[in-house]
Amino acid sequence: MTEFLPITALIAIVLFAFKEVLEAWRRHKAKARTRRATRTLLVHELERNKWALKNFRKHLENFEWAINENGSIQLLDEASGHRRIELLFDGEMSSSSLLADVYADTLSNNLLEIAVNDESIFETVLDAYDALKELQHLHDNILVRASEPFNCADGTRPDFIESFIEYAKAELDLIEKDLAKLYRQCTGKDFENFRLR
Repeated sequence: MTEFLPITALIAIVLFAFKEVLEAWRRHKAKARTRRATRTLLVHELERNKWALKNFRKHLENFEWAINENGSIQLLDEASGHRRIELLFDGEMSSSSLLADVYADTLSNNLLEIAVNDESIFETVLDAYDALKELQHLHDNILVRASEPFNCADGTRPDFIESFIEYAKAELDLIEKDLAKLYRQCTGKDFENFRLR
């Protein structure tokens, strides 16, 4: 006669196995929810930075206009803490707009979470993070250039402004390429949408 495990031991083993499978399924679903939520937050941040890209390009066009038409640029501090750049021609305001902010908090605060839960996009996230740091650098340099004179008293203009504009335009293209790659991985769509807030 062969000896079998008591029925209570068999039931305990089956219940334990069922519980482990159920727990593994629950962890898998939680990881998928975390991945979806993180990607949604990243997409929103990328769309806000898409606006910054458009905004910076417009300011660079205004810088070129000021150089070519002997206009000038004026930097103003708003009560809200934002910076406004005004384009002046013959001392009169021609146009004015706020300089957009760069957003990188969601990305930088979730790097470890992404590495753990969504390693398929992690390398692209690192590239986008570097691109956003470069975008912040351009933001800061636009502020510096907007606070400097475009035309000197003797009628000449500093050469570095034109070289900065060329550099900034090339960098914005590279930055947009890195951000678009992450956007496409997160959404499966082209990087066309933007958000103001």
